[in-house]
Amino acid sequence: MNAVPYELPSRKARRLWFFISGIALALFILMAALEVNPLGLFTQFHHIADLADRMFPPNIAVLQDRQIWASVLETLAVATMGTIGGCLVGLLAGLLAASNTTPHPGIRLAVRGAMAVERAITAIFILMILLIALGIGPFASAVTLIFSTIGMFGRLFADAIERAEPQPCESMAATGATRLQIIAFGVLPQVVPALLGLSLYAFEVNVRAAIALGLFGGGGLGFQLHVANSGLRYHDVLGYAIISLLLVSSIERISDQARKRLLNSPTTTT
Repeated sequence: MNAVPYELPSRKARRLWFFISGIALALFILMAALEVNPLGLFTQFHHIADLADRMFPPNIAVLQDRQIWASVLETLAVATMGTIGGCLVGLLAGLLAASNTTPHPGIRLAVRGAMAVERAITAIFILMILLIALGIGPFASAVTLIFSTIGMFGRLFADAIERAEPQPCESMAATGATRLQIIAFGVLPQVVPALLGLSLYAFEVNVRAAIALGLFGGGGLGFQLHVANSGLRYHDVLGYAIISLLLVSSIERISDQARKRLLNSPTTTT
């Protein structure tokens, strides 16, 4: 039995203080480089208080506006389209990028590189291009979410696929199964719960992103927020913000419960 090396408490303390000092120094350098003034939060707090005074009380009457609920449905439709389209293409990209399902290592490298490039491009930049090509509206926002979902969740799908147990696939290969049969009946059945859980998480992320993209012309609830803010209707802005908060919180709660059922389903006993 190998003995665990003993380290003196004083040496541990010095290492901890060295780590804390390094973090503090890094924060100081960053604050100096960015010209951040922590006291500004207190000296300029009256601006925040003034804005809060203009926003309260929230305009609850917006709940009776049919246009707002149409915008909520539009936001959900944009997020759904972005999730379904992005996850379907992302699954194909994940199969090509996973080491145990790719047809060739070169294809795996190329697909992973393409997804990395896509992740490096912000959704706002993609939306700005699509607004010129497709015009202002929810369609440009939905296509933006499709691209964003492919880059992020295609990588997560590939990682999930690579965690599939190789023994069932090896047994199928020994019986003469083709590569597509091995993927369809040996790999995918093992990772379906993980893929569905990731897809639910993608929908959760895309709902928040759809609201944010709406501020830049992508339609939906975010666009209503933008219009109200541009018209200095701060009571309406707070009302829309509360609706957005309730929408996102509800989606997160439903998504969390669904993922728990998929990934941690209880075993039945007799």
